[in-house]
Amino acid sequence: MSFEEEWSYLVSQAEKGQSAATRINHATTPAVGGDGASPDLVVRDDQLGRIGNIAASLFRQIQSAADEAREATFSAATSLTNQDIDMGSGVLSVHDAW
Repeated sequence: MSFEEEWSYLVSQAEKGQSAATRINHATTPAVGGDGASPDLVVRDDQLGRIGNIAASLFRQIQSAADEAREATFSAATSLTNQDIDMGSGVLSVHDAW
C-alpha cells in the first residue's frame, strides 16, 4: 500500500469516526561501512567523565546565578507589595515557583 493510499484510507476512517492507525512493516539497519564504522554509538569512559565535569560546573554556575535572581525577585516582590501594587503578589508567585 502506497503512502497516498494509506493516507486516503486513514482520512476516510477518521471522517467516519472510526479509529485508525499506521503500521510499520519493517525497518532496515544501515550497513556497516567499509571503514569499519558501525551504526551503534560508542562512548568511552574518559569522554563521559569530561562531560560530567562540564555539566557539574555548568550546574553550579546556573545555581549561583539563580540564587542571585531569586533574592532580587523576592526583594522586588516585597517592594511592590509594600507599595500596594497588585503585581507584587504575582512576582512573589514567580519567586516561590523558583
